Amino acid sequence: MIHFICALLAEARPIIEFYQLKHIGHDGLFNIYYNEAAEVSLTVSGVGKLACSAASIYSFDVLDSNASDVWINVGIAGHEKHPIGKLFLANYIEDQGSNLSWYPQILIKTNIEQENLLTLDKPSNQYDKNLFDMEASGFMHSCSRFSTMELIHSLKIISDNALQPSLAIQKSEITLLVKNNLVNITQFAQQLRELSADLNKQPDIENQFMLITNKSHFSHYQRNRLRSILSRWQLINQGTEANFYLDESLRSAEEIMSFLENHLDNLPMHFSTGK
Repeated sequence: MIHFICALLAEARPIIEFYQLKHIGHDGLFNIYYNEAAEVSLTVSGVGKLACSAASIYSFDVLDSNASDVWINVGIAGHEKHPIGKLFLANYIEDQGSNLSWYPQILIKTNIEQENLLTLDKPSNQYDKNLFDMEASGFMHSCSRFSTMELIHSLKIISDNALQPSLAIQKSEITLLVKNNLVNITQFAQQLRELSADLNKQPDIENQFMLITNKSHFSHYQRNRLRSILSRWQLINQGTEANFYLDESLRSAEEIMSFLENHLDNLPMHFSTGK
């Protein structure tokens, strides 16, 4: 399944229309739009990284998602010089407030230009060499807990720059920015869907999953996170099972998963087609 997360309804409208998504109701938290046949959802999070983080988790729970699902954050961003309307794929995302950072793994070939993205805590017109938004770090923080980094990405469209600051931008203009980039956005989403199918063809991880979960108690959330880690492990360490690296000193679920994630993070990566 493909899950889109947009901060604003103005950003979401073209995607909702393209996939013929229907509002499935909500309990006062977030609006979700869904097309079961197309296997596509979109959640409107509201502005800010905390809202985007919460909306991603909410969508994961409500839609009964799994580790092979695709997650795409689509929205607007500012930059010092890039022209209004240009679409970018974030290849590095940093949270200004915490200095935490993420490196999305870009395994597909795409003509979408790549750029660094900085997530701010509040709006700013202090433009520099990085793209900046207010949602992507929250999106990455949550989605990386239940999907693989190869299937989690942020697409940002330039809405303002030093010559045309954000103060005057209208909702209708935001919608048009997304609509004008819809072909590239939907093609990218389809490529990730195909990548997800390919990753699922990797050797079965169930044996490793059972061996590891028998070592300690894993909550439902932790079990999904472990599947995500094992999928990534299988992609990078083909032929080597994760459970062989564990020892008896790792007792809790968090200790086990942190150990495996740290091991993966320290391995050299050769996938990305970034700059």
